[in-house]
Amino acid sequence: MRRLVPLIASLTLLAPSCPRDYGPSNYDSDATGSFAPSPNADDLVYVSGGSAKGDSDFVVAMPPGEILIRIDGPDRRGWVFASPTLAYYPMFRASANPSITIHRIDLRTGSRARIITDDRPGLPLLDEAGRFDTGDPGSTALALTADKAGLFVARLLSAGPRVWIGRYDALSGKLQAERSWPITATAAAANARLGVGRDRLVVVTSARTDAGSVVQEMRFLDASLAEVAALDTSDLPADERCSAALQALDGMRWATVCGQPEGRHASFLIFDGAYRIASRIPVKLEVRERVIAWTAQGGAVAMLTDRARYVRVVGEADPTSTWLAEPDGRTAVRVAREIAPGIFVAELVTNSAAGSGGETAVLELATGRVLARAAGPAIALDFAGAGDRLYALLPGAEGLGPRLQRFDRESLAPVGGAAALPQRDDVIVGGLIAVIPAR
Repeated sequence: MRRLVPLIASLTLLAPSCPRDYGPSNYDSDATGSFAPSPNADDLVYVSGGSAKGDSDFVVAMPPGEILIRIDGPDRRGWVFASPTLAYYPMFRASANPSITIHRIDLRTGSRARIITDDRPGLPLLDEAGRFDTGDPGSTALALTADKAGLFVARLLSAGPRVWIGRYDALSGKLQAERSWPITATAAAANARLGVGRDRLVVVTSARTDAGSVVQEMRFLDASLAEVAALDTSDLPADERCSAALQALDGMRWATVCGQPEGRHASFLIFDGAYRIASRIPVKLEVRERVIAWTAQGGAVAMLTDRARYVRVVGEADPTSTWLAEPDGRTAVRVAREIAPGIFVAELVTNSAAGSGGETAVLELATGRVLARAAGPAIALDFAGAGDRLYALLPGAEGLGPRLQRFDRESLAPVGGAAALPQRDDVIVGGLIAVIPAR
């Protein structure tokens, strides 16, 4: 599933300016400068933000919460990580001749380089809720080969329209292989998602037709982009968006999860070794209840919804459903983030309208085991973790910007004090991207 990043419209980053300038005056998506954190910094926390001039990310040294550099322009659809210190991200370059570019960044120094440029126009983006934006540059999805030496790029192009997949050398950006195919329907908007399971690339496309319906396809490609198997709309659950993530279940079987954007239904899909659907296990949900996390491990597949429902299936048995909090579904999961394989940290809010008094839980999702649980005075807005590091983005006091707080991953006890991020009225905080140990 697409990673959940909260929209925090009430929070701002970087002292109010007067007059309001609607964005950093020196916004530069081509900047390649680096930074050198002080010897006192333990960790580097990447925080996403945005302004009227475009998206920006900020590197914060913890402690003491010093902003080291601003990275302008990363596309909101996210980053892929080749190692704990190396990542790639797409960027839309708005100009008279707009283009999509792919950048590589050294997460320890902030040094970055543009390695790929593609100026072909894309289809408007069909988002996860089924809406589309005619002003959006389209969908650009990234994935890395299993050995991290190759970079897969998926684009949905307006010329055709067609799905285009390219494999590039991750170091040089040289195109090594490409493949394209038509979209089944005449699309008004579309989206592409990529996942890698062992040596297979999974490509899931969703397209909204002129008539308003959504068609979905799933293809399995090998490392050279040759097609191994394909599923069309009639094979997949109707009205459900399927994750491109493919996880080994047991032996030669694989699993993924599909869900309706507006809730009501979800499905566990089990594939055999030839990537055919061996079984589909439907799950009935409440209206507007959405799947926000899932995993497969030890022969079990499990999912978590945004109403704190935990659903698990083992083998061919019927799914079991339990609650992480009140059994009436009144608890909301504000955010859930995977911090280690199969380990998720979630923020539970019983009275979401109150805006305070959240409870944080660390879950082993495949078994449903709660590894740690602790109440806090503030509702965490996002999390990011690496190894034993766990950081939360917390709201600030009235009129102040958000705060970064480190927690002990085992006990969820705060480690040190929270660092207040400097505030500015023209930059909106989006969430946390990554935590990089500085030493």
